[in-house]
Amino acid sequence: MVASKHQLRFSRWCQLGGPRLRLLADRVETDLLPAWATSGFSRCETDPVFGEPVPGGEILLSRAMGDDVAFISIMFDKYHRPAFQIALIRRKAKPPHDMVFSGNLVSSPKRYYQFWGKPWWWPGRFWSAAMARRTVAQVAARQAEALAFLETSARGRSISRDWRAEQ
Repeated sequence: MVASKHQLRFSRWCQLGGPRLRLLADRVETDLLPAWATSGFSRCETDPVFGEPVPGGEILLSRAMGDDVAFISIMFDKYHRPAFQIALIRRKAKPPHDMVFSGNLVSSPKRYYQFWGKPWWWPGRFWSAAMARRTVAQVAARQAEALAFLETSARGRSISRDWRAEQ
């Protein structure tokens, strides 16, 4: 199987972060992406809405849902720390691609966003393979809730609160 341009760009980007980032990224690709692929999401080379190439530090998955397009964006830390965020977005398929709703996958319903992985204050040399496995397992346990949110817009405990509702 030939790797896509984005997969090569992502692999090179992860190498800059060293073995701990590579380990976490491999876990994300092997443990999270297949479950979303079976739900109809496919990995994007370019952003289907804006036509821009997907950055090397991000994995973008998309799926058509009627008149809308659902996105799952896995964004790794820009400073190559072994951590990532997951954004869940639903936009209109036709221009101007208005946002229907969005949220982030979080561990507590009181949060707006969350980095999954090594905390910024934790020394890198203490970040182990077991910690990476445990982090990805925590996200995998919330995948069904993320899919339900993208399909129905119902916010569960693992979906960030709506900041627009508080204004």
